[in-house]
Amino acid sequence: MAPFVGARVAVDGLDLEKLSAEDRAALSRVRAFEVPALLDVSVDIPRTLEANREAIALLHRTFSFPFEWKLERPIFGALHKHTMLMFACEAPEDETTKQPMCLVVRGPVTHVEGVALDTPEGKARLERVQRSFSATTDFRATLRSFSMRARIEKAWWTNVQAPFA
Repeated sequence: MAPFVGARVAVDGLDLEKLSAEDRAALSRVRAFEVPALLDVSVDIPRTLEANREAIALLHRTFSFPFEWKLERPIFGALHKHTMLMFACEAPEDETTKQPMCLVVRGPVTHVEGVALDTPEGKARLERVQRSFSATTDFRATLRSFSMRARIEKAWWTNVQAPFA
C-alpha cells in the first residue's frame, strides 16, 4: 500500500477541546495517511443496493496489488439518509509497524439519477428518493430504483476506523 499513500494526516486542525481526555491521549498512536489515488474520484452507483459492489470494484481498479477488499456493512443507508458515501474496510497492514490498517473513505453524493444535486431538479429528485426510502417497507425495491454518483473528498489509510471524525 505504501506506494499509494501520501502525507501523514496532521492533527493540527482538530478542535482538541471537543475530544475527551482519553481521545486526546490516544492521538499520538493514530497513524493516518492520505490516499491521493482516491481523492476527487467519482463513484457511479447504478443502483444504491449495489453500492458495496461498486466501492469494491473501485478499490480493485485503483490499487494494482492483490488484496481481498471486503465491506462488512452495507453503505446504502448513508447514501440515502445523509447523501454521503462512507465506508471503512480492512486494508493491507502497515509494512513498517506491522499494524493492522483500514481504508476510510468519505465523500458527498453529487448526482441522483444523473442530475446534479446543486440544481433545483436534483434537490427535488433527492427528496423523492429520501421519501421513497423512508416510506417503504420494501426498501430493497427502492434501493434497486435509484442511481447516484459520489465524489470522494477524504481517503485515509489508517490504524483506526474513525480518525479525526
